[in-house]
Amino acid sequence: MITVTDLTVLGRSLAVDTDHLLTRLQDGAALLIHLAPPADYPYESHKVEERIVCIQGKLNLETEAGACHALLAGQMALIPPGLRHRFAADSDGVILTLFGGA
Repeated sequence: MITVTDLTVLGRSLAVDTDHLLTRLQDGAALLIHLAPPADYPYESHKVEERIVCIQGKLNLETEAGACHALLAGQMALIPPGLRHRFAADSDGVILTLFGGA
């Protein structure tokens, strides 16, 4: 199951000038990706957790089981290891992808 977090809401709920640890990454990577329609993305899965942060635009994530999750700027999705997923063809934006886990 994909969990979506609104980072804007979370950030505004924090005390001013305090840090909030989203996750610690071990043996991970951070990728900046520009998505533009139309595109044909294959399903994929990873051995580690994946966090996808929508920086700008919109991102639609689909699971092989048929679920669809829409992310707007400021939202983050947590994808557990092994879950087959892909970007929907109409995704249009800039995302930050973080691979690795605690």
